[in-house]
Amino acid sequence: MSTDTLTEVWPAARLTDMAVEWLRGHYPGALIIPEFVCGAMGNARVDVAAIMPDGIHGVEVKGDGDTHARLPSQGPLFSAVCSTVHLIWTPNKPDYNTKHCPPYWGRLHINEGQVTSAYYDCWRDCLLSPYQLLGTIWRKEMKRLCVRLRVSHDPKRSTVAQMTRDIADNIPLKEIRNGVCEILRERDWSQPTMNGGEPRRILQAAGSATAQPSEDS
Repeated sequence: MSTDTLTEVWPAARLTDMAVEWLRGHYPGALIIPEFVCGAMGNARVDVAAIMPDGIHGVEVKGDGDTHARLPSQGPLFSAVCSTVHLIWTPNKPDYNTKHCPPYWGRLHINEGQVTSAYYDCWRDCLLSPYQLLGTIWRKEMKRLCVRLRVSHDPKRSTVAQMTRDIADNIPLKEIRNGVCEILRERDWSQPTMNGGEPRRILQAAGSATAQPSEDS
């Protein structure tokens, strides 16, 4: 790593832009979403996620103004939803690599101001949870998933908890993962969030999936 890299300022926004470009290069056709909510816990948000048909790939960003305090809890939470997670961190804090990165995450190395490699290959699907995966989709989306996976449900009376349990208990994890990814790639991310929040900003990759009309419309 060059001396110039160590003396530069590395805010989270700059690192996030680099993470987006890395994801675009490694996952062509991905739907790229910032601040992706990992499961039903709204406070667990990976900084950038690339949604592919067969998995979600996250990058967590730690800039000059960030601390490592939440990494121990973010590790299992993010990996319960993301097939892979990588950490990109400010070169001004090299101990993020040696001391603080969860051992099952990949690490994006910055050299000469560029992401030159992803070393310490992360473990794919190592902590993936069907319940957390299903927590990323909304009730109307859950009903569509039940239809596609041929899981019996009452469209009017079945609760999210019931449908989640029935899918998790009867469908292989790989099918759940791919089914959830398909639903997320179809979602209209320009619409307000379910809790009334602002529409999400989509960082669309060239040739990536586009939102499709839902079966409920």
